[in-house]
Amino acid sequence: MEKLNKIYTILFSIFFATIPITEHIQAIPNILMLALIAFFLFVVKRDDWKKLDLKIMIALLILIFIVLLGYFGNKRWEDFSFLKKLFIVPVIYILSIPIKNHRKPIYFFLFGSFSLLLGSLIKLSNYYLTNGKLNLDVGSEVNLLLLGERPFLGVIYLISFCISIYSISQFKNKKIKFGLAVLSVLFCGFILFISARLSIVTLLLITLSTLFYMKNKRKAILLSSTGLVLLVIAGFLNPNFISRLTAGFEQDKFDFQKIIQLEPRTHIWQCSADIIKSGEVGFTGMGFRNTVIHLENCFATHDGFFNEGQREFFLESKFNTHNQFLGFYIGSGIFSLLAFIALFIILFQSNYRNQFAFSLVLIIFFFCVFENVFNRQLGVMLFGVVIYILSAVNSHKNQKSISAHSE
Repeated sequence: MEKLNKIYTILFSIFFATIPITEHIQAIPNILMLALIAFFLFVVKRDDWKKLDLKIMIALLILIFIVLLGYFGNKRWEDFSFLKKLFIVPVIYILSIPIKNHRKPIYFFLFGSFSLLLGSLIKLSNYYLTNGKLNLDVGSEVNLLLLGERPFLGVIYLISFCISIYSISQFKNKKIKFGLAVLSVLFCGFILFISARLSIVTLLLITLSTLFYMKNKRKAILLSSTGLVLLVIAGFLNPNFISRLTAGFEQDKFDFQKIIQLEPRTHIWQCSADIIKSGEVGFTGMGFRNTVIHLENCFATHDGFFNEGQREFFLESKFNTHNQFLGFYIGSGIFSLLAFIALFIILFQSNYRNQFAFSLVLIIFFFCVFENVFNRQLGVMLFGVVIYILSAVNSHKNQKSISAHSE
């Protein structure tokens, strides 16, 4: 049985290592997940089920149940792709309960993230040596060089940055500490280099949160203010960041109003608001695929675009709501939105005392505010990774408190 548990842990860890590169090897994480499901019944014990946070599990299951009601009740068969992704989060959480060595999957995830970063650096270097220039504002070519879409990559590297920083205190070996420090600088530096705006903003908030967690307030103020200044300077010295403010539309002069007008989410969220105001959403929503169709129809008549070129860009892109909260509300109604909000209330309530755990919840929260996380396999897997790490941190905290009590 012990040998089987070791094999299961290694398999689960390899699965975590493949998550950052899911979009390049999509079949492999799926195969590994199926293998874990097959092994699960042979390794799980009755006591393992006690590790599940019932509040989180119930919130996830209620959310799935509400989406299922709309799916079957309104015969929205076109939403099957979205529905099957929704199940991935609770499946990852349940599959994690037999794991005894919580650190191993987390460090395997770190290895996967570093491999992705290294691959991207190699592609970027080759491109620069071949072309003599490197423009990373917008375009499909940028995604090929970075090996993924920027918002999702930013979240992968931000989670990895937090893991690296947190793990430094978990080791006594100076070489390992130094290696983790180097990794944290690499992940943070790459987020700034590729101008992942969502992750940069979240990183600024995480830096500010240091004020509430460090006992030495003078040191906390010095550390957070230094971090903020360095992040702001690094951001605005990066020409890619400035170009990203105008979404790649070159401007001789631009002000705040123009930045807002050139930001895709401004128009996506305005159209989402128009759909809600139309009264077509109802209690069960209009379906997730149908939401995209309604957004397309809105873009065709929307009068707030900078020019017709921007309108054509929107019509070709077939954007979703770019906000998971709006996505659930329009796609599946008010009750799915409330269930999703309840899930985050539980996550923040359970993890606000620990800065590492709080930072992870903050990352995934803002990820959901600016992206439709559950529309992509990579997104739901990252959500599952965060749930697992939070569970591991809380388990470690409980073990420490138990041992302290027994002493």
